[in-house]
Amino acid sequence: FDIFSEDKHGNIKILVYTISGDLIQYEDPYAPKSQRFSDNQRLKRYEVTRINPANMKEDDDRKYVFPKGQGVFPFFPPNLLKKFREKENIDTLVLTEGYFKAMCASLHGLNIVGLGSITHYADSNTRELHSDIKRLINACNVKKVVLLYDGDCINLSMKDVEKGRDLSRRPTIFYNSIINTRDLLIDFNIQIEFAYVRTEHLIGKPKGIDDLFMEPAYLGKHEAIVKDLTEEHINAVYFFRMNVRDQVKRLKKQFFIDTVQSFYRRWKDVLGEKEFIYEHMIYQWDSKEEKVKRSPPADIRNYIR
Repeated sequence: FDIFSEDKHGNIKILVYTISGDLIQYEDPYAPKSQRFSDNQRLKRYEVTRINPANMKEDDDRKYVFPKGQGVFPFFPPNLLKKFREKENIDTLVLTEGYFKAMCASLHGLNIVGLGSITHYADSNTRELHSDIKRLINACNVKKVVLLYDGDCINLSMKDVEKGRDLSRRPTIFYNSIINTRDLLIDFNIQIEFAYVRTEHLIGKPKGIDDLFMEPAYLGKHEAIVKDLTEEHINAVYFFRMNVRDQVKRLKKQFFIDTVQSFYRRWKDVLGEKEFIYEHMIYQWDSKEEKVKRSPPADIRNYIR
C-alpha cells in the first residue's frame, strides 16, 4: 500500500500501521448493513487526512482529520519496520509530533516515530505508552529516547497576549507533555532527553526538523544535523538538548514557568507594564519596586466581605 496518497479532493491520505507492518482496520460506521463483515467489505484502513489548504473552512482551523472514535496511533517510517523485524540495535530513538516530520527525518537516517500531537504520547484506552513503541524499544535494545519538539515550543503565544488569555497555558501544555511522556518511559533502563530545534539561532529560522533538513543553507549538513541530535553532547549547533530523566526541576526554568518573576523577565519586551494573566492571577510590572506584583481585578471594589 502507498503510505502517502491523494484523494479525489486533493487531500493527502496518510496510511498508519503497526510496528509489525500490519494494517490497522476498523468497522466503517457508515457502511450499509447489507455489506458483509465476513468478507471485509465493512472494514476501513486507518488513514489520517491532511486537508488541502484550499479545502479548509474559515471557522475550522484543523489541518488533520483522524478516524472518529478510533484513537490516535503513532507513525513508524519503513526503516523502523525493518529494524524491528530484524531486532537491530537502535542507540537513539526520537519521538516527535508529526507524521511528515518523522518520514522526512527517517529519510536522512534518523530512527524516529511520529506522534499525532504533543498530547498523543499514550494509548487513549490504557493511558500507557503506545504498545508498539514499547515493543520497538524492547526489540531493538534502545539506549536513549529523545523527545523532540519544534523550535517555538518555549515561545509565548502572541494570540493569547492579544486576547488577554492566561499566558502560562501554552508553555505549561508543553511542559506537561514532556513530563508525562518521561514518566511513561521511566521504567525502561534508558536515557531520556528533551530537545528542540534552535530556530532563532539558525539561518531561515526552521521551526521543525523537516524544515531544518529542507533549509537550503543546510543541504550539505544533514549528517551533522543527525549527529547533533543523537551524539553525547548538549546544546550544540542545531538543537537544544536536556536530560529529563534526572533533571526534571530544570525543565520549568527552561520554559520560564518556575516563577512569575522569571516568566516576566523573559517576556518583558512583549508585556511591558501591561496587566497580564499568569496561572489564573492578574499581574503587572511595578516600576517603583522593580518587580511583578499581583493586580486586583478592576471590579473588586464592588464587593465586600
